Amino acid sequence: MKRIAILLSVLLVCGCTAPAATASGIDGKYVYAPEGGSGIYGEYVIDTKAGTMTVNEVNIFGTPYRNDAALVETITQNGDEWTSEEGMVFSEGADGSLDVNHGVATLQRVIEPQVQEDTEVKQNPIATITMADGKTMTLELFPAIAPITVANFVTLANSGFYDGLKFHRIYSGFMIQGGCPKGDGTGDPGYSIRGEFAANGFVQNNISHTRGVISMARSRSYNSAGSQFFIMHADSPFLNAQYAAFGMLTDGFDTLDAIAATPVTTNLYGEKSVPLEDVVIASVRVETFGVDYSSFEKLQ
Repeated sequence: MKRIAILLSVLLVCGCTAPAATASGIDGKYVYAPEGGSGIYGEYVIDTKAGTMTVNEVNIFGTPYRNDAALVETITQNGDEWTSEEGMVFSEGADGSLDVNHGVATLQRVIEPQVQEDTEVKQNPIATITMADGKTMTLELFPAIAPITVANFVTLANSGFYDGLKFHRIYSGFMIQGGCPKGDGTGDPGYSIRGEFAANGFVQNNISHTRGVISMARSRSYNSAGSQFFIMHADSPFLNAQYAAFGMLTDGFDTLDAIAATPVTTNLYGEKSVPLEDVVIASVRVETFGVDYSSFEKLQ
């Protein structure tokens, strides 16, 4: 127990911001993952009735800090605050977050999946990316795991948003990235969506960033994804819990490999990923099998 408490004390030196949520006391599940992608992730459950804090998971850059069972620490109440047996002080923070040690850090309340109860997805949507040279990639999307992310992608794709855009960032052995209306990685559709990944409180997304997985690109801000996506050319587990994966390539791995083999040059940051020739997306369309994905939360 001491080694976990010591690690938490070290991790909580850095602050992080919390997503909007509705709080009801401090009971609930929280995650610690400093915004900006530090690679640190922890999951905790506060139960004031039982007087406990349960540490379910701690890992650093995707590597588990420990492999034993969940650890339970006693917490005691003192007015509006609760103190752990190791001396950590918790209180209700802004927007449903959990304040730790009087502002030293913030734990983010876990966001439950936003799935319409009256919508029964009998078959997952199937996306087809058709390149200008006629080659295709087919992907199965997972709305039960990342509902907002899938709804956003389906809506953009079927509106023709991606038609004529490029894969502007190609990093063989890592991933290919496209969907930027400016063609340089700085564009968006005029809004952003909530990041559905564990570091942002959405622990239900357990998709690993393995070869063929499609995921949403973002800036340092967790809730900054808009239209840009990337498809994994190789397994990259260090992205797990940090980016919103939402589907998997089922056909067209030869197309993925061909795109990844495009000659590239170095960008302004020293990364060799700028294609020397345009790699144009002719169209992206999604078969939804009659399910309406047009209603989802947009930010900004």
